[in-house]
Amino acid sequence: MEWRQEHTTTATIRTGREYGAWPVLFESDGRVMVLSFANALNTVSRWDPQSGREVWRVDPWAGGGPCAVVQAKGVGSILAVASEFGVECLNAVTGSVLSSPAVEAGTVWDVAAGLLPDGRALIVGAGHHHEVHRWDAVTGEPLGVPLTGHGTSVVSAAMVAGSRGGGAVIATGDEAGVILRWDAATGARIGERMTGPEGAVHQIVPVGLPGGHTLLACVDDDRLLWRWDANTGEPVGKPVPLGAESEDPRLSVAVVNGSAHMLVSGTDDRMVWEWDLLTGTRLHAAVPGISCDVLVRSNGQAVIATGSPEGDLTLYA
Repeated sequence: MEWRQEHTTTATIRTGREYGAWPVLFESDGRVMVLSFANALNTVSRWDPQSGREVWRVDPWAGGGPCAVVQAKGVGSILAVASEFGVECLNAVTGSVLSSPAVEAGTVWDVAAGLLPDGRALIVGAGHHHEVHRWDAVTGEPLGVPLTGHGTSVVSAAMVAGSRGGGAVIATGDEAGVILRWDAATGARIGERMTGPEGAVHQIVPVGLPGGHTLLACVDDDRLLWRWDANTGEPVGKPVPLGAESEDPRLSVAVVNGSAHMLVSGTDDRMVWEWDLLTGTRLHAAVPGISCDVLVRSNGQAVIATGSPEGDLTLYA
């Protein structure tokens, strides 16, 4: 595996999304798949990176918001799209609808997905009405009752695969800066509330490190980066300012050769900046873009995708 200090453009896709396009990367049968969503247009699309052709386009009936992809046994890649009424599930490769929106959940601000210890694919929804929702990704059926414990709207969610002998864990953040952890299979609360952020926890990114350790990297209203140990709930280091120029910072993280490379988009200079996640050090401007996603493929190759204000998607090696 290798992380390049200078990234080479491998493809540019003209989406025509004049309000910008947000990329989502995943791998299927050894191929890199490129998705985009655009809140202004309520549109989710898949693109062929070689030809730049739009493979499919879906206009989710309740709007196209944050997305997550999970590999489900016997089904393949499932795309979960957060909306005003729940989560809509699609086949991520073909774009076909797999289920109706996950039943009357109300507004879901964020969505996460992953596998339970028994192999079932799970979708997690961050609910506006202070609840955390769990659905079977294949059937769309709820997995138990919604989880309660947040005192305000839940606005971010992440799912952590089982590590160091434990089961899969859900982490959710709310508007008051509280992060809660849950057993993904049973819904039981894990540990104490994790606090610190003064405002909303806008994003939670799970980062798997060598040795079975997993970090939770989070961004709050004050543009601070917070890091916690996902297993113990203990903070890791001090909060790190991402800079006043980071109007709406978003994180993407790739772990290569034991190093956690964090890419921060949403800065005023329209550049994606590279940071060392573990030390909290900003390194250099990596590539242009207002949005970003990164994928470490099964062969160890890292792929970066960025979106421009004009709606272009650019892929880098």
